Amino acid sequence: MGQRIARWRGFGALVSLAVVMVWAGGCHRQRGLRQLPEAVRIAVLDFDVPEIFNTAKEIRGWWFGAHDIYRNPYAGEAFADVLARRLRQLAFVDVYSRKDLKVYIVMQRNRVMRAYPQLSEKQIEELLEQIEPWEWGKDLGVDKVIKGKLLVGRTVHNRTIHWWYSSVEAQIQLIDAETGSIDWETTVHSTKQFASQQRTQERLADRFVRQLKKRHLLE
Repeated sequence: MGQRIARWRGFGALVSLAVVMVWAGGCHRQRGLRQLPEAVRIAVLDFDVPEIFNTAKEIRGWWFGAHDIYRNPYAGEAFADVLARRLRQLAFVDVYSRKDLKVYIVMQRNRVMRAYPQLSEKQIEELLEQIEPWEWGKDLGVDKVIKGKLLVGRTVHNRTIHWWYSSVEAQIQLIDAETGSIDWETTVHSTKQFASQQRTQERLADRFVRQLKKRHLLE
């Protein structure tokens, strides 16, 4: 068992065609921008989320300062869906279908389960997480992969005056599927009063797309 897990690297190369695709108002920080070719094909992988996102609701403060905080444990997948839709608005961009991507991921996970029936679901997820984003992209045949992490994702509701807002912050990377190098990295943030997390995610995605257009990366 230990030896079979230790040989995962070799297995990952052998199964690259079968397993590769799991991850298959704002401030920002940027680095390493470079020109992309026309008709670039991009796959948007699910974003990682902090452990705190698994706490869907909590109450903080007291008296007039008491407020509810709502989070979505599946916000990373939801934001990837939103970002993919927004990217389709750019000229010369071919976004890999998120629906096809999800089906592909399930198929690869099932193949690993059949190959390693002695492993638990958690162990299988740990194996899949070892695969780099660019490896998934290369197996899919895309040029670039977008991957990242949601740093903030919450709706805050004041329990006394019923005032509320949503806030989302994401760290986003544009990765070359051939070399694994990071073409571009940025952090974007959006907060909006009386808005849902979905609407705030849409605002955040729009800001990211505008940054791409401004830098002439995808025109």
